[in-house]
Amino acid sequence: MTREFSGDTLKEMLGKVVLPSDETFLIYSGIWTFGHRFKALPLEIPRLILDAVEEFAGKDRTVLFPAYSYSYNRDRTYDIRNTKPETGVLPETFLHRDGVRRTHSAINSFLAKGPLADEVVPILGRTLWGENSLLEWMERSNVRIVTLGLPWALSCGYLHRMEELAKVPYRYYKDFPGMYRDEGGAWKEWSETMYVRPLGVPSQFNWHRVNDLMYERRQVLIGSLSGVQIESCLAKDMVETGLDLLSQDPYALIANVGEVKSWIDKGGLEEEIRALKK
Repeated sequence: MTREFSGDTLKEMLGKVVLPSDETFLIYSGIWTFGHRFKALPLEIPRLILDAVEEFAGKDRTVLFPAYSYSYNRDRTYDIRNTKPETGVLPETFLHRDGVRRTHSAINSFLAKGPLADEVVPILGRTLWGENSLLEWMERSNVRIVTLGLPWALSCGYLHRMEELAKVPYRYYKDFPGMYRDEGGAWKEWSETMYVRPLGVPSQFNWHRVNDLMYERRQVLIGSLSGVQIESCLAKDMVETGLDLLSQDPYALIANVGEVKSWIDKGGLEEEIRALKK
């Protein structure tokens, strides 16, 4: 018999994958995979889930949600309060809750609520995933990453940090200048630097190699109930595992290796980088 879900069910699941020692946890979610289990109107489900998450976090933990906005890459304008997160209905709803802060990135922002929110919000490195970035802070601070309703390979943008740290040969640095508006402020000039995939040959990710090795190393906590998937790991464990794979093979995390290597060998990557400088 399929189990009906409630806020208590979700808190029970979170209790299996977030340890008492975890001060901060980051949730990547796929509400469409389990939202129908709640006995509630569809418009009420995000509120029920977020209520449960906040009740579980309590006053002593900080909870994070991804709130990425790749629309900035296209139109080069970003409003920290009004630009819609492109990471699903839960972050979109969480953004407008009391006490929620948004970090200072036009492309890869996160939503934060809890005692460490003031520390998290202003962090912005020279690049999105590299030195002094928020993702580096998560690694150093033992942030626990939770995937709710989705497998790692389909949910976790944090995986890109290991690609930048390993300087994988199929990416390059690209600046994204534009206009930015903070809470109630005036528009100002802005720029962020991302270690991007090339447009000339889209790489097909092979992320399962990371989570397979994390399972093998017993770094993943599993709290799934009645067919609804919830798992977690520490950010630092994910990075270390990915870097171990990339140290052996810089193409370990993509599937179409032959196609990508051929394009690079023929000068496609250099040509794309030169075109940006014209």
